[in-house]
Amino acid sequence: MTTEVFKSICAIIGDLSKDGITKSKTNEHHKYKFRGIDDVYNALSKLLAVHELCILPTVLERDCVEKASAKGGLTFYTILKVKYTIVSAKDGSSHDIVVYGEAMDSSDKSTNKALSAAYKYACLQTFCIPTEGEDDADRVSPQVIQQQNLDKIKMTNLAKKLKEIIVAKKSLDGLDNDLNAIKEYNQSWYDRLIAELPQPETTDQEEVI
Repeated sequence: MTTEVFKSICAIIGDLSKDGITKSKTNEHHKYKFRGIDDVYNALSKLLAVHELCILPTVLERDCVEKASAKGGLTFYTILKVKYTIVSAKDGSSHDIVVYGEAMDSSDKSTNKALSAAYKYACLQTFCIPTEGEDDADRVSPQVIQQQNLDKIKMTNLAKKLKEIIVAKKSLDGLDNDLNAIKEYNQSWYDRLIAELPQPETTDQEEVI
């Protein structure tokens, strides 16, 4: 016997097949058209309620790495593996969908964006939502650069931070690990930091005859 969850999924596919979701958003970097997460919410929310379906997310895996942006800052690149459980309120039947979501952000929003991407594509594919053109994910496509440039950015920021501390405290107390990291990366940077320390005063001693 067919369970209600699959009946409701098929019913929503039928409802959305008439109009679909138009690609009304434009990627700011590459200028391609795409469907945003709000477009998917607006199209599905009423239909999910009508057909008594709910979609419940569970994050199975998360991986986040730092990358250097082309503008010299840091970008956080997050990949999520998410399980979405579609549940019918009519009989409690359910079906699981597992998808990946990827996103970049220079602040603290990369996980949020990855969740949105995962949900959007889970729904677009599960409910076969039609549109025109190619399917793309993000409004913004941050440019990233090589690992050595990322190391340089990190070390530059660390050196600036250490200089501020040394100038303020006139001491190296508690800075051993960070100073060693700078020394290994660039000896001249290390020397300049050490030069910020106050030099001991010297006095001439009279020669005793």
